[in-house]
Amino acid sequence: MPALEAGRTLRIRGSDYSFLVTEPAGWTIDVGSAIQVANFVMHPEGSQWREADVVAFSRFFPRNQDEDLEKFLQSELAGQEVLCPKLEISDLHLDLELNPETRTRPRVVAKSCDCPGGKQEIIAFTEVPDYFIIFVLSARDGASVSEALPIFRQLISSFRWLGRPRSSVELLRTDP
Repeated sequence: MPALEAGRTLRIRGSDYSFLVTEPAGWTIDVGSAIQVANFVMHPEGSQWREADVVAFSRFFPRNQDEDLEKFLQSELAGQEVLCPKLEISDLHLDLELNPETRTRPRVVAKSCDCPGGKQEIIAFTEVPDYFIIFVLSARDGASVSEALPIFRQLISSFRWLGRPRSSVELLRTDP
């Protein structure tokens, strides 16, 4: 996969998933320190994710084959409204970059979520086999979200699902 300018492409693997994502210039992708809340967290270089004014992260949610993205999205947004009863949700078009391999844009549904007196977030929803994925750009104020939005677009545009990792037994059987 071609890396973004000045970025490094990371392969992130879990027991049931594997994907590529490119770290935008000036930002750090941290896979290990937020494992309880996210598959990875990204923050500006020189900061720590807990103290950064703005962060981006992803979360994977296992899905059944009969579940659809729209129902998942509505359920997740309802959960956000419980945390912030005055939450203002609006549609957002991210205008993602073309995938260089498929020449298509990723199918992503994005929402702007503004909690008066609380966090401002952009939440992007997508799906892959076996998972729904949420990418979140979160900040304490709208100006920080707006400033980081181009970086967030780069992050989502760079995402490439690789699927489930093959076990070593499968590797031995398929490799000559």
